[in-house]
Amino acid sequence: MKQLPNRLIGIAIVFAIATAIAFHQPLVAAVIAFCAPTALAFAQPTLGIKGISYDVQLTNFAHGIAPDFSSALAELMAPQCIVPAAFGQYIAFDDDEAFRFIETRRALGGDMAMIDLPSSAPQFACDPHALGIATDTFEADRVGDAGMPMLREAKVRTLISRNALSREQRVFKAYSDGTTAEAGLGVWTDVDVDPIAELDQIISDLAIQTGQSRIDLVMGLEALRQLRLHPNVKKYFPGAEVMAITPQRIVQVTILPVTPHVGVLPVALQKTGKAATKATVVGAKVYALISQPNPSPFDPSAAKTFTTRRGQVDGVGTVERPPFAEVNFVAWSEDIKITGSKCVKRIDVTTGPIS
Repeated sequence: MKQLPNRLIGIAIVFAIATAIAFHQPLVAAVIAFCAPTALAFAQPTLGIKGISYDVQLTNFAHGIAPDFSSALAELMAPQCIVPAAFGQYIAFDDDEAFRFIETRRALGGDMAMIDLPSSAPQFACDPHALGIATDTFEADRVGDAGMPMLREAKVRTLISRNALSREQRVFKAYSDGTTAEAGLGVWTDVDVDPIAELDQIISDLAIQTGQSRIDLVMGLEALRQLRLHPNVKKYFPGAEVMAITPQRIVQVTILPVTPHVGVLPVALQKTGKAATKATVVGAKVYALISQPNPSPFDPSAAKTFTTRRGQVDGVGTVERPPFAEVNFVAWSEDIKITGSKCVKRIDVTTGPIS
């Protein structure tokens, strides 16, 4: 069912008030004027935010389902950092100063130790994002007015799930562009290299420079496959010919107990319309990183997704697209940043025959 624009409803209200006054009915005019705001609110069940009209019911529905579709790996690599505005400053953990010991004991009558946010601190600036999906009038006719709410919810569910997958790709692109591989590591095609020793190196270096031992290890599927094939890795696992070398078994022999993760999300490397060559978004890379769940702009974390609303849903709306469709859309803002170069170590792995 189409909804009347607020402009037309407003014109009708003004006309009704003028008519009542013209016929010497000031009491009727006063009642209409008093009830006009309520009439407008009920006539259009939408929430206007900065000129964008959102549907309240669909927005609440999207907020409710967003956690169910969130990418666990994207949330680990760049957890959502909820900020009050789309622009602001954050603490970058890029040098040893951020991890320095602070003397907090104060003298009687003395001042306290302070953690300062310098004026030169880096800034985040969330960019606007939106994703839409069309509903053809033929679909609407088939389900009828009674079925339209469920149809719109199904469309919104598709939007939320697709954005969750796309966010994982955006997160790994930020890591690929914003971090640097450790020099001299990752030549896992060399029979003399010990991949486990190289994992130990980045894990121990990360623990020493951050003072934190709760480390996550993220491996691309290609890197994991190359590691499993290496003869020096098989030496750590007697009976590897009959028992799989899994990520869980690999971290049992590393220098510190870390939590393993494998990135398997595929991505088509070519543009739409061309034959797709698929690869995983992580590629042949290994990341050891520090991550804080539900971080603030001041917590140590390798990366953060700055956004103004949890679940990356500012609002969900519906717009007409004549002559055959309406479009449901979800809008949000985000800025994915590497916020701690000291909180991540990376190995770029060479793949192929081992010799």
